[in-house]
Amino acid sequence: MLAEVRPSEGSGVDMGWIVRRNHEERRQSGMKLLKQFTNRVERRMKVGLAAVLTLAVAAGTGVMVAFTAGLSDTVRSQIETSLADVCDQNAKVVEYILSDRIALMERIAGQLSDMGDSSAEELVDYLRNAGYAENYGFYNMGVWEADGWGYTTGYEHLNLEGKDYLEEALAGRISMTEAQLSEDGSVYLNILTVPIWHNGVVERVLTATYRSEEFFGLMSVGFMDSQGRSLVLNSLGQAVSLPYKTMAEDFGVVRYISDYVRLDCKDCGLISFTYGGREYAAYTVALEQFNWYVMSYIPTEVVRGKGQFLQRNAMFSLGVLYLCILAVSVISIKTYKRLSRRIVTLAFTDELTQAKNYEYLRLYFRSLSPQERAGKYLVAFDVDRQKFINLLYGWETGDRILKLVVQTFVRTFPKEHIFKGSADGYCAVLDGACEGDIEEKIQRFLDAMAEATRAQGEISVSFSFGICPLDGDESLRSVYDKALLAKREAKGSVDKKYKFFGSSERKRIAQKEMEEVFDQAVKEGQFQVWYQPKFDMRTGKPCGSEALVRWKRPEGGVVAPGEFIPLLEENGRIVDLDRLVLQQVCEDLVAWEGKGLQCLPVSVNLSKIHLKKQRIVEDLWELVERSGADQSKISFEITESAMYGDVEELNRLLRRIQSLGFEVDMDDYGLGSSTLHSLAASHFDTLKLDKSFISAIGSRRIDVILDSTIQMANDLGMKVVAEGVETQEQVDFLLAHQCWVGQGYYFSKPVERCAYEAMLQNSQEHG
Repeated sequence: MLAEVRPSEGSGVDMGWIVRRNHEERRQSGMKLLKQFTNRVERRMKVGLAAVLTLAVAAGTGVMVAFTAGLSDTVRSQIETSLADVCDQNAKVVEYILSDRIALMERIAGQLSDMGDSSAEELVDYLRNAGYAENYGFYNMGVWEADGWGYTTGYEHLNLEGKDYLEEALAGRISMTEAQLSEDGSVYLNILTVPIWHNGVVERVLTATYRSEEFFGLMSVGFMDSQGRSLVLNSLGQAVSLPYKTMAEDFGVVRYISDYVRLDCKDCGLISFTYGGREYAAYTVALEQFNWYVMSYIPTEVVRGKGQFLQRNAMFSLGVLYLCILAVSVISIKTYKRLSRRIVTLAFTDELTQAKNYEYLRLYFRSLSPQERAGKYLVAFDVDRQKFINLLYGWETGDRILKLVVQTFVRTFPKEHIFKGSADGYCAVLDGACEGDIEEKIQRFLDAMAEATRAQGEISVSFSFGICPLDGDESLRSVYDKALLAKREAKGSVDKKYKFFGSSERKRIAQKEMEEVFDQAVKEGQFQVWYQPKFDMRTGKPCGSEALVRWKRPEGGVVAPGEFIPLLEENGRIVDLDRLVLQQVCEDLVAWEGKGLQCLPVSVNLSKIHLKKQRIVEDLWELVERSGADQSKISFEITESAMYGDVEELNRLLRRIQSLGFEVDMDDYGLGSSTLHSLAASHFDTLKLDKSFISAIGSRRIDVILDSTIQMANDLGMKVVAEGVETQEQVDFLLAHQCWVGQGYYFSKPVERCAYEAMLQNSQEHG
């Protein structure tokens, strides 16, 4: 211990040295106390760990002894319970499949009934053209007259007179056959029959043939190390579900079970039987439909073998337990590390979507050097009206949409980064040499989301995007705030749902570049006309199309229309593009007519700028007349916003165009603020309902507005076309309200000229 020194006045002792010495003593004392505390904690942990391990060994030994003593009975009881659970689960699966397929067939039968006096062959043609067999996984479909003759989608003309399932359907009852081997012996089939009612009488029968292994594919056929089997039996004991593999391995058992169930097993539950010198345990559950049973069975030797196996494992585990004591320290460390990783996961991962969250974005942003930030964009986006979706369709639907966004983004851009923000907000970091690359990626994402929502039966959703480049030395907070600001501005936009922050200067540069390359692109034929077919929703056949423009660059990329059309509208070159599209449409019509194809009407968009040209009517007529195209096959689409000016002047223009044999369509109706009065005051031939209207079908207010609009248009003698049709529910609503023509991804996406020509050829060949 240092001696205390008390210097007197004038002693010359350095007081600063004394202060430093006392500070060092306190520091060393603190370190000593900390070390002592640490040692005490470590000793207590060791003592506690030793006590816990001792108790664990004693308890483990006792548990193992007790477990081994009653293992056989316990295993047998658990296996029997599992057998019942598997059977119950399979019964629910089969009932669900049957209910779903029966409902589907009844809907199809209802549609065929509505087709009136069509023959069985015509009804089968309708089924084939509509693609029901392919779309719903049928082996084939067929329609049969009461005399037994009928046709299948596989181009067969057969007579099923005397078939039990046909007689059942003619008697007004739905039925399904047992598993039957196909004619080529390659697969087992089941036939589902549904009556086609007309005026309260069964006039025909609709059949759908399924592959047994696909129809019952969701059922757990093999379980307990593939030793167990499951099958479906009818009231006669005949096997209904009969995958080929099961037949090859267990034909005798299945046949014996069929006889046994028919004779002795009308009461459901657990049974046992012997076949071929082997004992079996089985469980049966009755189904609601068709007086069927589901049975799951397993050899009892599997139960005994599993019990013996578990007993050996239990004894082995008892020995291993003592060895594990030596590794407790290592296990503890690894457990701590796992917990740490789990904590990190919870801290940096969104619980609902499993995407990285904003905190992880901060780490990612800090890891990027200024050079690495160049060429990257921060995209902030969210689902429009997510709160409305949650209220109208429920939180479960809203959550599925949020998860689908992440899944679709990762699938579309596997090398890009997406982060989940709060509520319905997201952030993404996208690579791009220019804004056009980002716009193209956003469009790809939107297309992928549209397909994903259709494929999964979800509602259509829209998004708003705000984009800010990461280049520079700005903080993440600054870049993120700018992206959010741009997103808010995008939400207020009608025609464009994404916006770049501070993009005005870059936009002027892009416009200048666009002007420089536009003429060269036209000269080299980089602008191509694609066609999106319009379909008669009553027949499912194409009845026309809309001409759309695509810009395919020489290097192979496709420039999104949203990138070049607004720029061309601003510099006035959109008029040249309109003429180019019309010229290509005329050439295509003439070429198709020369090939003997029946040309369907094509609508061509005219921009608002084009409408202001003095000689617009004369220019359009001269171009069409010079090409030799039939003007009756051409209509011009004018957006609803063109009505915001002088309606009388617009009507005079419409009459001049119509006097030359063209038709004029009002495009995007519902996107602006036109009223039914303004619609009545116009002289359009066709009204095109905007997809924003169609996507909102199901909302009571929108349904009322659509009903009034369609009725008024029909009363005015206008044709009505629905744009953006994506679901069967929308088709049903439109048909119910006398809108016959639809256009959208439900029928076909825009296709290139050659694909559309093939569609015309196919439509003409099949009537």
